[in-house]
Amino acid sequence: MVLTILALFAVACISTRVENHNSRDACSIDPRPGVPGGAIAVPVWNPEFLEIDALIRRHVREVRYGRAICARKQVVSGTRWYITYQVGTRWWNVDVVDQPWLNKVKILSVKPADEDDNY
Repeated sequence: MVLTILALFAVACISTRVENHNSRDACSIDPRPGVPGGAIAVPVWNPEFLEIDALIRRHVREVRYGRAICARKQVVSGTRWYITYQVGTRWWNVDVVDQPWLNKVKILSVKPADEDDNY
């Protein structure tokens, strides 16, 4: 039983590993605290991310059928999200600001990852 669980865990870990277009990790999750005020990695199954992801998929046709590879968030005047999607062989970076007290989510940019130096 324990061996089966470990085998499933190993397969899950291996199958979720993704190589970025630059051969870097798409989004390395560092368990150490980051720079105060800096962006932190968020798992793509996080409920807060899933709300933003659903909104992006409704409004951005380039990533509608893609897979969210990496999500990072940063507290600014709201929450700024940096998200990387894979659609076929293309990678897209989406930049979003969520200001819930204003009931406002603004998509700042959608760029192919190979043209975006900010990620």
